Amino acid sequence: KLTTINLNPTDLLVSFDVVSLFTNVPVDKTLSIVKNKLENDSSFKDRTKLNVTAFMELLTLCIKTTYFQLENDFYQQDFGMAMGSSLSPIKSNIFMEYFGETYVKNYTNKPKIWWRYVDDVFSVWPHGQDSLTQFLNFLNNIEPTIKFTLELEENNKLPFLDVMVSKNVQETSNFQTNKGIIKSLYDRAKLVSSNLNIFDQEKDHIKNILKENAYPEGFVEKT
Repeated sequence: KLTTINLNPTDLLVSFDVVSLFTNVPVDKTLSIVKNKLENDSSFKDRTKLNVTAFMELLTLCIKTTYFQLENDFYQQDFGMAMGSSLSPIKSNIFMEYFGETYVKNYTNKPKIWWRYVDDVFSVWPHGQDSLTQFLNFLNNIEPTIKFTLELEENNKLPFLDVMVSKNVQETSNFQTNKGIIKSLYDRAKLVSSNLNIFDQEKDHIKNILKENAYPEGFVEKT
């Protein structure tokens, strides 16, 4: 995909991240989006004997009756998608697809690209840094619970997921990619550590390994 993009020297690499997506997805709006999609899907009747109304009743039941137990008390989640539910990634993805198609694509100064993986977005911004701040404010004022953070390129480089993306407009290929070692190790440690003390130990371990392999200490700390 990157090979199809022509970069200008002033284009900025940017990543956006939705804060705690699953638990902040507006459920009623997402159900409405799903219902509208099904009503306009000519193949729906060929894939199930249920009509749309019955399907939506069952889907609503599955989404809105999530509960959990803490000690001797039971709680029902009254907003957002439940963590751990097999429906949560699907419905969150449907909502974010709608969000991009409805708001991002119709924004006056739209990004050159808006490529999303669940709650992480890789983007190229061609309108300058001042207007980027305005765009972020626009995104964060659409839905009360959907908030984005922003990470801007530094030294023509931007880490995205497990990849370091480098910008080079002088070359035939505008982008270079390589594995983002530091971020990958950090994210992995954060994922598997069962408490904060262990996580701190893992971070120190990673720093020592990188130092022994001649990674600049300042670069490691910053990343």
